[in-house]
Amino acid sequence: MNKKSIITLVVMSFLAIVAAALVQAGNLTLKKNVATGQNEQGTATHDTLKATVNVIEKQSPDGFRPMVVIKFPDIPGSRNECWCYETGGLTFVSYEKIFGDKLILKHKYDGGTVITDVIPYRDKVVFTAHVVDQTKKPPVLNMCWQLREAENFKAVDRDHYCELVDREFIFMKDSGRVFLNKTVRRPKIGTKMTDKVNNPYPWTQIYKPDWKNVHDTSDCEGWSNCSTDRYSQTIIGAVSRDGKWLMAIASDSTATEMCNAWHDCMHVWVPWKDGVWRNVIYAGKNDPDLLLERYDNDLKNSFK
Repeated sequence: MNKKSIITLVVMSFLAIVAAALVQAGNLTLKKNVATGQNEQGTATHDTLKATVNVIEKQSPDGFRPMVVIKFPDIPGSRNECWCYETGGLTFVSYEKIFGDKLILKHKYDGGTVITDVIPYRDKVVFTAHVVDQTKKPPVLNMCWQLREAENFKAVDRDHYCELVDREFIFMKDSGRVFLNKTVRRPKIGTKMTDKVNNPYPWTQIYKPDWKNVHDTSDCEGWSNCSTDRYSQTIIGAVSRDGKWLMAIASDSTATEMCNAWHDCMHVWVPWKDGVWRNVIYAGKNDPDLLLERYDNDLKNSFK
């Protein structure tokens, strides 16, 4: 091999090494961007550590239930479930999971299709619904938020459901956070105070907002009864059994009712507003002031 051939070979080998190094650097950059949730410009597009959200099929005596399962990364025993939806006339069709771990649920009713975006963050999950192909007004969505699979939050057992009620709370004007066992709780019409489900106080209760300024509870003669105490913030939640954490369900101030119900569940009844329906699940340290601060900030920013 002559001198010219040797020089050419050395140059080509050097170029090949440089090219391989550039490719490796590009792969490492791509992996880093995917891991940190960044786009090509390096701008963060979603949280690096978020709540996990999935859909499972759950059988019950009245049929199939699509449940959104949520686990918060920083809170032990926080596995909670959202029945989407406990609403008559609404049929679950499908769901998909897209980039950023966002869920999209599809339900049909006789006047259109309800599309629900489920967006996870580290300390909250936002449910936002809208309607497509609408020919009729959609039904009000009733999401059943359940804690019975949350080991650190659920009631001790079904015979002692009131133990969970002792840890459940709302916010009342001039009182701040109030645990439900300290509110006025009235027995369901047709039951006696001596009944098990009314001891040491009624186990379920519906609450109305203080902006209604109504004391007539004659519309509360169904599955439960209404308290004469009123909530000032559309938030209802529970403190964990170890006292360190809380989780809560919330919506905007248009909510007409909230309740704690059977099966370790809570509800916020909120109407459609400007074509949008929304519920939010919060999680964090057992700090009611911090929860209110987060909620107020989300209200100002439309829960984005």
